[in-house]
Amino acid sequence: VIDNSSGTRPMMMAASIASFLTQTPVSHVTGEKNAGLVIAGTELIKEMTLFAAYDRLRFHQAVDQFNGNHFGTALQHLSGITTIPERDVYFTLFSAYYFWDKLNYAQAFRYLQHAQDLTEAIPLNREYLQTLIRLEEKEDSNLPKKEECAVKQEKYLYILVDLLNNAKRRIEGERYDDALARLYRVVELLSQVLLLSWNIDDIEGKIQFSELRRMIRDKSEISLYARRADRKGVIRIGLRSKFMLLEDLGMRGAAAYYQHLEPFLRVRNDSILAHGLSPVQGDVARQMWQEVFSITCRACADLPFDLDSLLARSEYPVLETPLE
Repeated sequence: VIDNSSGTRPMMMAASIASFLTQTPVSHVTGEKNAGLVIAGTELIKEMTLFAAYDRLRFHQAVDQFNGNHFGTALQHLSGITTIPERDVYFTLFSAYYFWDKLNYAQAFRYLQHAQDLTEAIPLNREYLQTLIRLEEKEDSNLPKKEECAVKQEKYLYILVDLLNNAKRRIEGERYDDALARLYRVVELLSQVLLLSWNIDDIEGKIQFSELRRMIRDKSEISLYARRADRKGVIRIGLRSKFMLLEDLGMRGAAAYYQHLEPFLRVRNDSILAHGLSPVQGDVARQMWQEVFSITCRACADLPFDLDSLLARSEYPVLETPLE
């Protein structure tokens, strides 16, 4: 509370700054005056809210952080805002993308289904997540194996596309090692998506030799997989061998896809977040993203999905700042 009749300008300025930064109202004492002083009994307290301007600044910063894919920082900026009515609208939206960016699809959808459509991208994002959640629910409904594999293939492909967008955001933020880790998973997931065309679930069901021996066209290759089967008949193979298996199953070009991507995969393996100590360069990360996307499109050309459409529907919105 300031009695500016007897206060000094520096004191008033300090109080105003403190009010601005701590989001505390400042009260100004006025009333009838005699010789510049307020007469006792006539005091009138007027409260001023100076920190609304600071809230506006923080709001602008929050939107900028969101557009820069720094969703946690954006939420921190919003958390202290008290004078902007739209704050809760943006908090719900930011929370959705905070969890989505961390690949927590269920929690992200809980927020996004209540978010306002501030851009044209948001309802497309909501539909994308909703489809992914429904696929997960359908997968758990005791379907026949062929139908279950079809559901899993679509679900895995949705996750693959989301990882492509996730990797692109890491590249835009110059987090190249993180981007390559995600792109490596995209390549592995691509092989698993393709294997599901033969009802082979390499993620949950594992590869059963008893089923595989009936599918391989070249019988001379069967012994190779027999040697890799454990006592339960489960075959465990690495990324390269999965693409070789696709070739043996009759998918032309599968081996070439891996050979084309192998130099980039070696860069990832040598990176400091994998098995080596080498940092990843930005041009390498950007080139790998393009190559992985191109091969994914070619490899999935016979599947009933539009990858360009899925990529666009899962791309995050860019927000405008509505307050001036």
